[in-house]
Amino acid sequence: MRPFGSKLTSALALVLCACGDPAPGGITAHLEFRESPSQHNLRLAALPSLVDRLQISALDVAGSTLATTVLARNPSGDEAPLLEEGGTWVLEKVPSGADRVILAKAFLAENAVPRLNRALAYVGKRGGITVSPGQVSDIGTLELIRAPVRLPETDDDPPAPPGPVTVLPVASGGALRVTFQKPADDDVAGYVLAVAKTASVGAEAPVLAPNTVVAEGDLLAPGIQVAVIWPFQRTEIITLEGLEDGVPYSVLVYAYDGDDPDDPSTGAPLNFSVAARGFGIPIDTTPPGAPTQLQIIPAAGAAELSFVAPGDDRGGANVVAVGNFEIRTALLRSELETPEAFLLRPEVAPPPVAPPGTSLRFTRNLTELSVPVGVPFFVGVRARDLAENPGPIAIAQLTYNATVAPALTLAAPTIGLAGRELSLTGRDLGVTRGTAQIIATDTSTLTYPLIVARWSDAEVVVILPTNARSGRVQLTRPDGQAAEIYVPVIGPAVGPVDEYLPPFELVSRQRESGESLAVLYAETRSGPTGALERFFDGVNDGPRYGPRIADDFSTVIRGAYSRALDLWWFVAADEPNSMSASFIDSSTVATFPFRLDNAVGAGQVDGLGLAFLAGPGAAPGMVAFTVGGTLRTATVADVRADRFNGFYAQTSTSVAYRGVRLGQKQNGELLLALQRVGVRSTLQLWSNPGGLDPSTFVVLNGADVPETGPGIEVVAIESGAAEEFVIAYESIEAGRTQVRLLRVDDYGTVRGYAPFPPGNADRRLDDLGVVRRNGTPYLAVLSSRVETNVEPSYTEVPLSALIERRADGGHPGVVLDTAPDDTGARLGCKRVASGYCPILLSSDTAALFFLRR
Repeated sequence: MRPFGSKLTSALALVLCACGDPAPGGITAHLEFRESPSQHNLRLAALPSLVDRLQISALDVAGSTLATTVLARNPSGDEAPLLEEGGTWVLEKVPSGADRVILAKAFLAENAVPRLNRALAYVGKRGGITVSPGQVSDIGTLELIRAPVRLPETDDDPPAPPGPVTVLPVASGGALRVTFQKPADDDVAGYVLAVAKTASVGAEAPVLAPNTVVAEGDLLAPGIQVAVIWPFQRTEIITLEGLEDGVPYSVLVYAYDGDDPDDPSTGAPLNFSVAARGFGIPIDTTPPGAPTQLQIIPAAGAAELSFVAPGDDRGGANVVAVGNFEIRTALLRSELETPEAFLLRPEVAPPPVAPPGTSLRFTRNLTELSVPVGVPFFVGVRARDLAENPGPIAIAQLTYNATVAPALTLAAPTIGLAGRELSLTGRDLGVTRGTAQIIATDTSTLTYPLIVARWSDAEVVVILPTNARSGRVQLTRPDGQAAEIYVPVIGPAVGPVDEYLPPFELVSRQRESGESLAVLYAETRSGPTGALERFFDGVNDGPRYGPRIADDFSTVIRGAYSRALDLWWFVAADEPNSMSASFIDSSTVATFPFRLDNAVGAGQVDGLGLAFLAGPGAAPGMVAFTVGGTLRTATVADVRADRFNGFYAQTSTSVAYRGVRLGQKQNGELLLALQRVGVRSTLQLWSNPGGLDPSTFVVLNGADVPETGPGIEVVAIESGAAEEFVIAYESIEAGRTQVRLLRVDDYGTVRGYAPFPPGNADRRLDDLGVVRRNGTPYLAVLSSRVETNVEPSYTEVPLSALIERRADGGHPGVVLDTAPDDTGARLGCKRVASGYCPILLSSDTAALFFLRR
């Protein structure tokens, strides 16, 4: 806006032109200031004395600003000078077109009325103007009327209530859509909407006093709650969600003006109108979705049905469970295709409702299905929501002996890694791609859909999701026939753990809830300080517990867990040949772990075993270790308080021992396994049926005692109604190191079972554990390549493979990770009754948790 001439007059002359058009047009208007619409005889001077600022805008019919300018008595920046005696002005860059609107606002001078500083004083508006290229439209006089209660009084007048309030139900139910009209007042800044059940609110609506502060969720009166507060700029239509279907609601809408002195149509609420009221009842008329992947598989005298649960629309599209399912059967498809025919067919007991996307699988016998034996039939399934709206009907056919059933024979790798490919081989899988999923049933049934990478009649390759668990991998052909195979799954439980230096120890147990609770004992990099950490299902449970264990770095750490006492016990041996112990239960850690005062003899400890003993006492235990070729054992009445009273030494002038491990059955029987060092270093076993006296161990002999390396592990594993000991050892044959598993009952007569194939046999033993898969006991083996000290590999071997003396090489396992440095590895499943098995890999630079579950 720029002045191009002036003259003395009693009004301001305003000219607006479309200077941005190819042929500019314009608008001419005279501004006149009036006190109110009824005082037409009162004409003011060209500019009221209290006004020092004029804002003039050109708008389109939607209210968008096309051009604007500001005139001021003391202009700054882009402002133009405001001439008190009047003048003629040009508003530039107004595009030509129809339905143009002129809006003029005059504001009080700064400090003219201190409490109304810069307040809006006059406002004028004219619409329906056409700006034509090359022409000037004279619209005559534009009156600027004094803004309500702005000069010089305070704003005490509330706006009128909103226009008629209309309340209509939303088709999806649980919601009402509210519409209303803006009142005639120009200073309306926004609205407050409150809602109440009509049974809980009286006839009169609450009155909101000026400057009342309200927020969404506030109670205006008993049973009347603020639902929404929103400014005038938003449309006067809103949907209230989360309501109860079939319940009458009262909706109150208040208009308010704002506390902004420059523009009462903005700012926080100041004055509130009386409430405009509307009534409505939410009604759900939208049906739920249709069940998907409906399948029927024949069984002996029955049929197995499965489908994926649909969702209802309450709260958004298909996000909540439906009300119930309806299942009916017929011999003809047409008897199920229409809702009228569907209701005439026999009804079958449905499964419980489940969240959307859940795969439901259940079996009904032919009597329950109301169908004859051996005759093809159809099943229809539909869902109903809580408002009893029926959804679409899904139909599937069962045909006896229609096709050859598919079968799965092998999964490679036999243990899957989350996030990686899994190859499934079998027969009659089909040439057309079907669907794949993994169904986990640890403590509850969880279904994970699988991405199909390749599909052929003999092999299907899928990708396991990163959050997959062990379970049944199921392939379903397009005709509905399915095949399954059980696959254990290992996935990263957490990211890199705090950096550790070996040695370390990992011991876990399974809680009744199905969680795997593991305790990790290791040492910090900064000094010889022990560290205990707990992990639930591989997720760190909180701060590290750090009892000091010795004056120097430990060389050996071992741990044991007592299920009866819910107690972990760790013993560490350090470089100066001393020992210390610490323990942890489900909630506490020993503050002052005790030291073993007696000297352990010459040389560093190179093997260590622990066991909780049977018999009386709070927590009786035994420690066994080898040092300087000598075997030492000792017992203690309570590992949490007592000190060892000395060690019982098994010595010999011609025999040296190394690398002891201690195993224990539930009945208290103990077994020592160690390396008898000599020209041929062999595996030697010592049995102690009583388990309490360290001097009563008896050496087991055999005609064919295997030659072994220093890596030895012992576990007790259930076999039928009893337990038996299994040894994992590093077999030394023909200059190669091979991991073998040996039942103690076979010691001295066979060499055991080698799970890895001959071409992959040069491996060291890291750890041995026990897992159960669908009630069957398996030995969990953790090993690494000898020649490179990398590629930690995990496999599971059923106890039956040892009992039946199967051929070697049947369980190659899966490589967990590769590491450039010397890598240590531990299992946390020494005595775990389910499929949980925490695994920790650690090098001198990093550590990583995995969890087989």
